[in-house]
Amino acid sequence: MLKKRKQQPFFYLASQSPRRRHLLKRAGFSFQICSTTFKEKQWRGLSPRQFALRNAAGKAKNAKIQNISCWVLGADTVVACQNKILGKPRSITQAKQCLKFLSGKTHRVYTAIVFYQQKSKRLYQKCICTQVRFKKLSHDQIQKVVQKTNPLDKAAGYAIQTQGKDLVASIKGPYTNVIGLPIQDVRRMIHQISKK
Repeated sequence: MLKKRKQQPFFYLASQSPRRRHLLKRAGFSFQICSTTFKEKQWRGLSPRQFALRNAAGKAKNAKIQNISCWVLGADTVVACQNKILGKPRSITQAKQCLKFLSGKTHRVYTAIVFYQQKSKRLYQKCICTQVRFKKLSHDQIQKVVQKTNPLDKAAGYAIQTQGKDLVASIKGPYTNVIGLPIQDVRRMIHQISKK
C-alpha cells in the first residue's frame, strides 16, 4: 500500500517574485501570495547577511493577511562582492555596470528567509550564502545578458536559471539560493515551526 504524502502546512508568501513562487510550487508547498506594506531599504553600515535579514523580516512583519495565526514567509536576496552590496539595479546601465564589476570575480549571494506569525509575534530567521564565480565577460556578452531577460528585478541584474551557462564558472552552495529561495532550508524551517 502506498504511503500518503504528508500535507505541508499552509503559509503566506510576502513576495511578488515569480521565481520564488515557482520554486515553492515545484517543491509542493501549500502557500498563498500576499502583499506587504514594507518597502525594501538600502540599509547603511550592515553586513550583507544583516541587510538581507532586515529586509526579509520587514516584508514578513508587514504582510497584509487574513489569518494572523498563519505563518508568513519573507525573503530577500542580495549579492556582495569586495565589501559592496549589489541589490536590484535601477537602470539597464546600472545592470551592465554590475555585471562588468562581477566579471571574472567570485561573489556571494545571500538569501534571508524569515517566518513570522503576527498573532504570537514569533519569528524564525536564517540567512544562506552561496559562492558564485563569474567567467570573464566581454562587452558583447554583457550586452546579450541584459537583452535576454529583465535585469531590473534581480539582485545584481542576472538570473542564474536562464543565464548561468553564459555567466557562471563555478558555484559553491545551494543553487536555489541564487535563484532567490534556498528550498531545502525553507523545508527544514517549516518542519521546525510546525513542531512548536
